[in-house]
Amino acid sequence: LTSRDNYNNISYQTKPGVQIGGSFGIAIMKRIHLYSKLAYFPRSPIKMTLTARVTDMNGNSMGERQFKTTIQSQQTFINVGFLYNIYAHNVYDFYLSGGVSYAYVNERSKNGNTLADGTAGGYFVGFSAEKDIFNAPFKIVSHMQYAKTANSISGPGIGSRSAFILAFGLNYYF
Repeated sequence: LTSRDNYNNISYQTKPGVQIGGSFGIAIMKRIHLYSKLAYFPRSPIKMTLTARVTDMNGNSMGERQFKTTIQSQQTFINVGFLYNIYAHNVYDFYLSGGVSYAYVNERSKNGNTLADGTAGGYFVGFSAEKDIFNAPFKIVSHMQYAKTANSISGPGIGSRSAFILAFGLNYYF
């Protein structure tokens, strides 16, 4: 396998995985927070189908050929934007979020060739729900977030990507 730039169609058969990360917010108005989130997906195997256009020596198309492989993928997303509290209650809170997204992606084939290595920028939108835990400084939280990156800022083979992140955890309030 060579750089993913050499293929005209790439499809991933990804499965849910473990994300390591956290978020941080600072209230700038009563219902508006400056928000940041870091999500790191450790190196993991992903099945992938690559489709390449086959041409003869004159550049005439001879059809397409598919390659199935497993790659090692590692991704880091950094999101910075705003979090807006759309519903505040003494037990539940609901938020909308959005802003800019920055991604670092590193993909390698089984034999170690680099398929993608670089950064890309884009946007994210999300929804969060929190539940109070017996008036403690902790709240149970769930985040649903969609991140879309445009073509690469740097590095071969990043291309346009999207991710749907569903995360559960605890928020701590100082």
